[in-house]
Amino acid sequence: MYKRNAQGWSKHLDFIILDEIVLVISFFIAMLLRDGSIILEREIYRTLLFVLVLADIFSIIFFNAMHDVLKRGYAKELSATFKLALIVLL
Repeated sequence: MYKRNAQGWSKHLDFIILDEIVLVISFFIAMLLRDGSIILEREIYRTLLFVLVLADIFSIIFFNAMHDVLKRGYAKELSATFKLALIVLL
């Protein structure tokens, strides 16, 4: 009867999943450009992919990167994207 509205990061779970899909696709494109194949033969690539995905998820959740994602303009979205990429890189 009464539905509880999602709070915090859980209401933007679709954006988080889409972000992770794009991250994995870009990782595979980078592997294709560097090595010529997208097969995770080396353990370092598997480990790097795992760490990147976890770092991205934790940075989105802990730094509240999806706050007002639907209300941001182009400039604010570009700034938020660069900030999230810098956090994941660090």
